[in-house]
Amino acid sequence: MDGINKRFDPRRIGLKRLYASPKLEEYSRRETASPDMQQIYGPLGFPAVPDDRPYIVGCFVSSLDGGIVFRNSHDGSQIAKANAADPAGGDSDFWMLNALRASCDCIVLGANTLRVQPKMNGAVSVPDLLDARIASGKPEMPLQVVPASGKDDFPADHQLFHSGTPVVIASGSRGIDRLSRRVQGTCVDAQNLQGASATQGVTLLSCGEKQLDIPLLHRWLRCAGADQMLVESPGYFTSLLQQDLADELFLTWSSLFTGSGVPGITSGTFSLRDHPSAEVLSVHIHEPGFVFLRYRCGLISPAYI
Repeated sequence: MDGINKRFDPRRIGLKRLYASPKLEEYSRRETASPDMQQIYGPLGFPAVPDDRPYIVGCFVSSLDGGIVFRNSHDGSQIAKANAADPAGGDSDFWMLNALRASCDCIVLGANTLRVQPKMNGAVSVPDLLDARIASGKPEMPLQVVPASGKDDFPADHQLFHSGTPVVIASGSRGIDRLSRRVQGTCVDAQNLQGASATQGVTLLSCGEKQLDIPLLHRWLRCAGADQMLVESPGYFTSLLQQDLADELFLTWSSLFTGSGVPGITSGTFSLRDHPSAEVLSVHIHEPGFVFLRYRCGLISPAYI
């Protein structure tokens, strides 16, 4: 990942807050508190953690027309980096992603993303944020979680699965059976909640039978000590929206266009009478090229109930 161990001038990447919902005053849980947090963003709090799953936050950067990659690039970070109108704002987006990584216990990365980005991982790459994370008692690296279908195109050779970093590959039992022939790791049944643990190497986690049982995965992760989950996989975030399991979305709008035919932050479609909605919690800007939005997910318009 570009920008490893990069330090930033808070005056250069600092964001201006335009709106904050009164509901944020009730968000008293603070996962990290770096010295520059207040100057760059302001308070970053979260509500209480559910009993049966982690608190779940998605984070993406999008073009003005909804694209998260360019046609000729699989690197989603280029949506921010390529904004020539505001290079410092691109660094602000990188800092924001790392602030959320520093606050989480596990990160969901998509198998498709790993397939096209051979060096991808969920490391916290800003020293001040990493120091604050470690000072809060969290391990240096968040637990990496990779949902998998068990198909032959799973990127089993990716460096993430051979680095010793704690990784959970989660799939249905049939998928895990196929993956265990290609990835070296410890096979675990997610039904065994009392023994939930993933401290080193690869855990091949069986959740459900034919398909991944997402609520079971979340219960297992919660029992393994994960209070907060960051989702960087658009496909997984779509599944969470479909099952009303996403709590928040941090979405950065970069003032450029990608054109049609490229992926967005969701896959598939929703209907008029069956679609997720969200409530704006805060709006920040970095002039002149970026808008940083925070949403509370899980709302349904009364007009369509």
